[in-house]
This record gives sequence, C-alpha cells and structure tokens, in this order.
Amino acid sequence: GKHITANETGLNLEYPDGTFSIRYGRIPFLAALHEFLCSMDLFSFYEQFNELFDTLSASDNQKCDVTFRKIQDASNSLSSSLRRYRRSNMPQAQHDEKFDKLFNFLKERKIEAAKAVAGKQGKERNEIEAERQSPQPLDVISVDDKIILGFWLTHSYLEEFRVYRAVFDNFVTLIKSLQTAEVGRNIDHASVIGTDREKHEVDPDDEAASFADYGEWLSPLAVFDKEPAVRVKFFKQKSERQPIELLMKYGPYARRLPLAFLRLETFGQIQAGISNDLRVKRSQGDLRDRMTCRDAATYLEIQAQLKKIREHVRQLQLAALYALRKNNKLSDDQAGLRKGGNVVSLFDDPIQSEFDAARGRNFSNEIDEEELEETIGGAQRAFRSFTREGFTEEQLEDEGHLEAFRIGAGALIEVGAQLQNFLSSISRVVRHDSLREGSFKKDQAIFSNQFHTIYGVFP
Repeated sequence: GKHITANETGLNLEYPDGTFSIRYGRIPFLAALHEFLCSMDLFSFYEQFNELFDTLSASDNQKCDVTFRKIQDASNSLSSSLRRYRRSNMPQAQHDEKFDKLFNFLKERKIEAAKAVAGKQGKERNEIEAERQSPQPLDVISVDDKIILGFWLTHSYLEEFRVYRAVFDNFVTLIKSLQTAEVGRNIDHASVIGTDREKHEVDPDDEAASFADYGEWLSPLAVFDKEPAVRVKFFKQKSERQPIELLMKYGPYARRLPLAFLRLETFGQIQAGISNDLRVKRSQGDLRDRMTCRDAATYLEIQAQLKKIREHVRQLQLAALYALRKNNKLSDDQAGLRKGGNVVSLFDDPIQSEFDAARGRNFSNEIDEEELEETIGGAQRAFRSFTREGFTEEQLEDEGHLEAFRIGAGALIEVGAQLQNFLSSISRVVRHDSLREGSFKKDQAIFSNQFHTIYGVFP
C-alpha cells in the first residue's frame, strides 16, 4: 500500500504514530516464521493467525489507522500462542521457564542490592546507581546460600519449586550455565601471562580460576561400584558411604554453597519424609510431628560425621599406599613421600602441583629417613587394621586386587579433598560451633514454618 516504501536497506512501514523498518536480510527469517505459524499444530492456528493480521493491514483506498499499540497487542497475542505451543510440544520449555524464574529472581535481587548501595550514598543518586549496576551480567557469585533459601521461601507455593532439593538442583544447573558464560567472556578478554606491566601482562595468580572448576563434575564414589575397584570394600554402605553420597554428588558446588547444602542434607531429608508420609496417608499427628523438624540432624552432628569419615578416608589412602608400595607398584618418589610425607598427594601429583613446581616453588630434596619410615609404618598399620574384603596380604598377590587399589587410590584422593574443602568452607562461613548451632536453630524454625505452610498442616 501507499504506507509502505522501499529503500536500499529495506522496507519502511509508515504508521500515524511512527515508522517500522524491516531490513532485507530479515525478510527470509520472517517468511519462514510466517510459514511456521500458518502450519502450527496442523494449521489449527491458521484462521486466528489471518484474523490477527487483518487488523494490521489496510487496502490502498483505506486510510491506515494501525498504531504501534495495535502492533504491540498483535505481537503479544502471537507470543501467547507460541508459549502454549512450546508447553504442549517442547519438553525443554518447562525447563526454560524454571531457568527464567531463577534468573529473574537473581536479577531483581542484584538491582535491589545496587539500590541499597546507592541509598547509602544519597537518595538523590539512588536510581542512577541502580541503573549503572543492573546492566552488568550475572555471575557465579550472584548465587549464594541466602539467595537459594530466599527463592525457595518465596516460590515454594509453585509445584515445580515445592521441594527444597529441586530448588538446590536448579540453582546448581544455573551456576553451571553462568560458569560457561564466564569462561566465554574470560576467553574473549584473556590477559597475556608475562612480566611486562606496560603491556598489561599478568602473573597467573593475578586473575584466575582453576579450569577444573568449570568441568563436568562426576562423583568419585562411582569408581568404587565398577571393576576393578569393586573387588575391595573401601566403604561400608550405611555408616561410611551413605553420609557422603550427596556431598560427592555435588562436589565443588556443595563447597561453594555450604549452608545451602547443609540445609539440603538436614531439612531435605525431613521433606522427603513428609512426602512419603503423605503418599502412604499417615495421620495428621505424625505429619505435624515430622514438620517440627525436631529430629533433624544438626549442623554440628553432620560436621562431626564428615570429620570421622575424612579420617577413615585418610586411613584408606595409607592402606592403598601400603598395598601398592609392597608390590613395587609405587616408588617413594611417585608416592610423594620424599616431599615431606604428604598423604593427600601420595599418588599421581595433580596438574596444579606440577604447575606450581614449574613456577619455581622449591621442594626440599633432603630425605628425612625417620619420617619416611614412620609414614611407611603407618601405611602398614592402616592396611592391617581393616578386616574387610580385599585387605589381606594374600590378596595383594593378585593383579586384579592391586589394580583395584591403584584405581581406588585416585578416587580416595578426590573424596578426601572434597571432604576437606567442604569442612573448610563451613568453618569460613560460620567460624564457631556456637554460631553453627545458632544457625541450625534459626533454620529449623524457618523450615518447620514453611513445611506447615506448603502442606497445609498447622500445629
């Protein structure tokens, strides 16, 4: 019509309240989108689609009365129809909507934090500072223990966020996505390693994070379920392995979110019990009793249990050292014994250790024979202290059992490292036992109240 003009770059649609331009390069995409909308759901949307576009068109003899408001209304109608199509035909859509809710929650909290900072500097600068802060991309540190609890408390009325563990899982997935985005940004703006400060060269430690943090985490416990490690009973299921299953599943993410993970270990178990009570139709009295959370394991109890298992893992590492060294599968140098008897790095040195060595960190070459003998003696005592499958001198003659110790040793180092890292992160976040106990009591009241609200069972 007369309200459509063309130039070298594209088409211009003239409306009473402005102009809408379409680049020529955009037209093929719009044509494909038009075809998709016409045929969507076996052409069931075709009639509605045409009626919608009739309101946006005018013949040559008619005055064009289409406004931007009408275009916006038509666009919103199309978006609504596409959302319904996605929900019906694309399983990923539900996941995307969950992600959007988490992402928007983080964004809102970041804007609120920016406004709070600006408020301290003067109310007149409040909006300016918030506007300056909010466009910044979200990063991994945007997700913390407080955010996860806050999201669950405000969104648990929704079915998909009712279970605290599901919320924790979703935030771990979000962290992985944010990590991937950060790696991409860091690669795009990578600094050059060197000593020329005028050229903005940096030392490796100046900005960096371990690339291992961005890899796909897998629980090291899976190693003990497969050949050959399954031949040796490294862990008793109930007392030694079960208490660390979740910690090993989340690994570095549990370390990053220590309080959120403690809440998962403690109150996640309570919520699982509530769900089971509802499924088997237990009495209201039983439900009320469970919702008090009075039987929940305290944070100090969980910490003590993890420390006990950490010591068990240390003894397993020593036992593995004895098994491999006794059969000449591991020399003292390979074990790291000539670097001070560090049990945690008994076997293959991690890449980071080799990197540190390359940067010139000197290890003593002097051999402390007394310390070496003590470590070897401790390894022998550790091996002989275990009265379970795989820990006999006779079985060490079998190559399969030796391979079980070799493979298991690597997993034991990772298990021990994760236990130590998590316990250290707890100590950094809440430094004293009394504070940890106080934190548990506070969370106990919060979760008990929320369980009563979610499930409609009141004391």
